[in-house]
Amino acid sequence: MNKVRQYKENNLYQKNPKKISHIQKEDKITEQLERIMNSPEFHATASQRKLLDFIISKTSNGRSNELKGYTIAVEVFHRGNDFDPNSNPIVSIQAGKLRRALERYYLVAGQNDPLRIDIPKGSYIPIFIDQTSHEVDSTETDKPWDEIFKRRSPVIEIAPFNNLTGDSTNDIIGMGVASELAIEISQYQEIKIVHTPDKVENPDQKGNYRFVLYGNVYKNNTEIKVSSQLMDTKTGEHLWGEKYRMDIGDKRLLEFQEEVAQKVSLKLFDSYGVISTRLFNESKLKPLSDLTAYEAILKFYEFEKTWTKESFLIAMEALNHAKINEPNCGQVWTLLGNLYANIYGMDFSGFKDPIEKALQHAEKGISITPSDPRAWSTLAYIYLLSDELSLAREAINRALKLNARSPLNREIPGYVMTLLGEWEKGTTLIKKCMELSPHYRTSVHYALWLNRICQKNYEEAYMEIINFPSPNIFWYPLARASTLGLLGEHKKGEAFVNRLIELKPDFSSKAAILIRRYVKFEELVDRILKGLSQVGMDILG
Repeated sequence: MNKVRQYKENNLYQKNPKKISHIQKEDKITEQLERIMNSPEFHATASQRKLLDFIISKTSNGRSNELKGYTIAVEVFHRGNDFDPNSNPIVSIQAGKLRRALERYYLVAGQNDPLRIDIPKGSYIPIFIDQTSHEVDSTETDKPWDEIFKRRSPVIEIAPFNNLTGDSTNDIIGMGVASELAIEISQYQEIKIVHTPDKVENPDQKGNYRFVLYGNVYKNNTEIKVSSQLMDTKTGEHLWGEKYRMDIGDKRLLEFQEEVAQKVSLKLFDSYGVISTRLFNESKLKPLSDLTAYEAILKFYEFEKTWTKESFLIAMEALNHAKINEPNCGQVWTLLGNLYANIYGMDFSGFKDPIEKALQHAEKGISITPSDPRAWSTLAYIYLLSDELSLAREAINRALKLNARSPLNREIPGYVMTLLGEWEKGTTLIKKCMELSPHYRTSVHYALWLNRICQKNYEEAYMEIINFPSPNIFWYPLARASTLGLLGEHKKGEAFVNRLIELKPDFSSKAAILIRRYVKFEELVDRILKGLSQVGMDILG
């Protein structure tokens, strides 16, 4: 678990205070500063570089109390003694640009650096994050690893599929399917996999792990058939089964194995798959404070499916408990970042600084699990909402590179790319996910709707928004009302205007602001507002 410590006075960076001397701490900070300054990916001006060097020097020398707007303006930007920071925002502007430059550096070049340097918003005092430390919770060091392993996450045992063809040369088919499944499922980092070499003759006697995934390979004169089954060893139930066929003359054996693995993974391990549904139902009566990290994650999936206030508050509370109980679970931090982003995007009331908290939690998630494409997708979503569009593109490209092999979890990258204006590539990713997954996130229909609005194809735009049945959020009646207005169906649109005002009473005064959080093209913003006005929505300001 990486710990973030803010530097004030002499509280310098520490990885282990008993082993690292004051000089070693300073050396590590100095080395990281040089690494950043010498990188071509650090896009900062000379003045911003001088500012970075200045604030680190002051902090390292125990003088962080001097890092005020006035002092920085005089000593870094050579303003006179009569400088007034209240009327001249040069320091905050330059600090903001420096903050973005550092974020970009760590996004594209510094992921594996030993030390991360950040400047929190609202402060000029840098913080230093150890990106190499992985501390162990001392309360669990005496417990067998298998016990911790099984308690925190569902564990799936995958065995080579039994060869029932009568020909030992076909052993490779079942072994290949099992290996592909193990690779595919490994993308779900909250699920643990045990890939055993033994055949499963009688899965009912296999009780070492919660779930067993097994199968058989058959062959006749015309086709090869692979059957796959999932058993819950806790209850002895066979939860799921399916068969897949390939013609004998088809030479694409590897592609067939990959295809089977993808289909099985989507059915079983996706957010709303067989295993998630089984464990979510089991956890319904448990106190939120007692949920494992995985069970808390399932509460997030429930919110994402229902978009109700109740499910949102449950997910927020469950994940915050999990953040304390299992702080080294990266996805917990990532999903909290997503929740805070939705607070900002949907303009939920009662929360302070949601977009800043979204970014902090998302970055923490990435620091724990930097290879998780979903973490980078969440960061891209947050950057999109923050109007940091270039950073959003970089984060989403990183997510796609990490997930280059599989189509899983690509609907959110497709969603963000579409909103960024990469219409064809983004919608292609979304449609591919919709084709493959029975559990894709229906919110992606909003991106497809916006694409049709961009094309002025309002009939198909309306069909897309019908497929996004989320009556609990204001965007649903907003999109339907606007599209009906653009179609000239004014009477039908009025009913959705009434629902929009019911869900968001202050929408008239905030319409353009709220729409711009997701729609980044003024022509489209104007078009959506025009559609709303045509069905009787009063837009103020």
